[in-house]
Amino acid sequence: MKNFWLVAFLFGALFISSCGNSDTAEPSVINQQNDNKSAEPKSIETPPERHVKVKSERGFDETYDALKKAIESKEPLAIVAELDHSANAKKAGIELRPTKVIMFGNPALGTPLMKANQEIGVDLPQKMLVYEDEKGNVYVLYNDPNVLAENHNISGQDEVLTKISGALKGLAEAAAKKEGK
Repeated sequence: MKNFWLVAFLFGALFISSCGNSDTAEPSVINQQNDNKSAEPKSIETPPERHVKVKSERGFDETYDALKKAIESKEPLAIVAELDHSANAKKAGIELRPTKVIMFGNPALGTPLMKANQEIGVDLPQKMLVYEDEKGNVYVLYNDPNVLAENHNISGQDEVLTKISGALKGLAEAAAKKEGK
């Protein structure tokens, strides 16, 4: 028991000391920590948005069904898997608003990216998340392929990335727009 408290104390001390390290704090926080000296805040380079988020004009089920139909109708796209987070949460006795992921791909476009850096395979095949927020709004969310390529240091694949970006945008819009609009 004595060793438990010693380990807990050391862990707590380590945690507290790491929290106070101003080298890792954001510049604006550093200025506040330095007695609010009148130094101008340092600028922070804002990283690109990792996700593209499209608000749907439809309900959850209608949006998800329209997305699935749009993917199935686009050769050579193939659905690889579907994941219903809400149903899985329910099995665990936890309530979760409607939330589903659909995974799909086109090997003709994904493979060149993996040839450039196989590690992008952790982010492929493509995924789209459809979810309903606390206000009842429904969204389609997906990873920006250009940011994924940047994260995996992939260059020279602009044509492929443009095709993937256009396809994802088209699928999200097809899922989110009401018929006749």
